[in-house]
Amino acid sequence: YLIIDEYDNFSNQLVLVQDEGLYEELTSKDSFFKTFFKVIKAGTESGAIGRVFITGVLPITIDDLTSGYNIAEIVTLETEFSSMLGFTENETQTYLESLTEQYHFDSGIIKTISPLIKSYYNGYRFHAKQETIYNSTIISYFLKKLIMGNGEIPRESIDTNLRPDLSWLKRLTRHEADTKELLDKLMFNSRLEYDQNRLAAKFNARQFFDKAYYPVSLFYLGMLTIEDDFWMTLPNQTIKEIVIDYYNEINRIYTVDGYARHFEKFLKDLDLSKLFAAYWNHYVGQIPAQAADKVNENFYRSTFYELCKRYLSRNFIFTIEMNYPSGRSDWEMTGKYKTPYENIRYLVEFKHFRVEESRRKKLDILESPFPEDLAQLSKYELDILQTFPKNKITKFVIYTIGSQNYRFFRVEEKRKSPQKIIA
Repeated sequence: YLIIDEYDNFSNQLVLVQDEGLYEELTSKDSFFKTFFKVIKAGTESGAIGRVFITGVLPITIDDLTSGYNIAEIVTLETEFSSMLGFTENETQTYLESLTEQYHFDSGIIKTISPLIKSYYNGYRFHAKQETIYNSTIISYFLKKLIMGNGEIPRESIDTNLRPDLSWLKRLTRHEADTKELLDKLMFNSRLEYDQNRLAAKFNARQFFDKAYYPVSLFYLGMLTIEDDFWMTLPNQTIKEIVIDYYNEINRIYTVDGYARHFEKFLKDLDLSKLFAAYWNHYVGQIPAQAADKVNENFYRSTFYELCKRYLSRNFIFTIEMNYPSGRSDWEMTGKYKTPYENIRYLVEFKHFRVEESRRKKLDILESPFPEDLAQLSKYELDILQTFPKNKITKFVIYTIGSQNYRFFRVEEKRKSPQKIIA
């Protein structure tokens, strides 16, 4: 049995740096690489090799090896094998339960960890009708850190060695204008439209850099996954964070100078309104002019989430679009176990309005959030308390108005006056 892992590692490096001459030399005609696979083919025909199993990243090199190794059956996109590429929900829960028992963690940690890792590592789909699966590499990194920290939830959600930098995306798109256009689409919409005919088990290096193939190229690189037959989407929060980092870097939005004092102060007063004001002044104030008309709800909640996670993740867990029976919450932060903020949970509903719409709705003189937003928050609150009855939940509604303004509301609960009892 012959097993080859990452058979295309070296050739992918050549493709990404666009060294087409060396790539051609190594993979075409009578190159050593093609000759190697001819030998393997001969070995399987003679019986010297019983079975061959090959894994790689991109479907480019296999396309160039067709004539030398035309006995290969590519199973990447076959429904029957799609769950091989990660952990299913059941496998992940079994993994968690096993670790909890083996390392004598509090059994209640599963209730906290399960929705968190689902948000960070689940979401990958290699067929439109397949259940979503977890990225086995990065979830194993998280759980290793959890064990090393004796049950403390790690600050980082991905190994820095696995976190690609912006340069590889620039190499894919080749021109900075194309890089910015691609990142704008991912930042504001979290997805790209794709052509099913281009989602093939193999295609050549030239097509990899074709604009029409961007969604498929990003799919094979692990940045996008299949949402349905029409759209590729960002699979989870971990990938969203990477995209936000790219967006900040290419647009020169600074996320260091001037921020620390605001987050330091928040840990003392827990005033989310002041923290959001600091984000609006420091971060939103740097948004490039051409993005001003594109900003939306997804942009604001995602960038605020990423900034808060960057500075406060030692004490809080941050999540966006958490799934509940009543729907998906927009933005949450929860105090970590064994910190002074344990059981504190902030629940935020975001809504975005264009300037004209905000005027029609008279947002500038609004005294309290719209009833439908309050009702939705109340439903989420009930769902959360079913699982975490000790949580002290504070609810907020944030209305953003274009790139110019916002309204911030803390939801004040109405308390019933105590009744007088006459004996």
